[in-house]
Amino acid sequence: MTAFLYPHETRTRRIIDISGIWKFRADRKTEGRTNEWKDGLTDTTLMAVPSSYNDITTDKALRDHCGDVWYETELYIAEEWQDRDVFVRFGSATHRAIVYVNGVEVASHDGGYMPFAGQLNDVVRFGKKNKNGGCGQ
Repeated sequence: MTAFLYPHETRTRRIIDISGIWKFRADRKTEGRTNEWKDGLTDTTLMAVPSSYNDITTDKALRDHCGDVWYETELYIAEEWQDRDVFVRFGSATHRAIVYVNGVEVASHDGGYMPFAGQLNDVVRFGKKNKNGGCGQ
């Protein structure tokens, strides 16, 4: 028998990989939570997810940044999934993370480098565009 560390598709489980190019913004003034960045980011750059932004930028200020950063992407969840349990799962976050879907917190994690997940059924719009984002450190 093979042991898996990550979910795999089965006869009853479907997986959507949301890795890719996401909007990204460093929160240099720690204003994102106060200014409701969870509802949508402005003045963003593009960033590969998963990745370590510190390792892939040539901007010294961003490479040396320690503090909150924000990510955002859009995703669709199929209408036929309405009667199923739907989760978003992250393989890890460096230190801390809060995940929002459509502006609602669905998961948080403190401790870094471990997988975590949150259920989406109550906040996702099935068959429509959803905004997925989060704040991490």
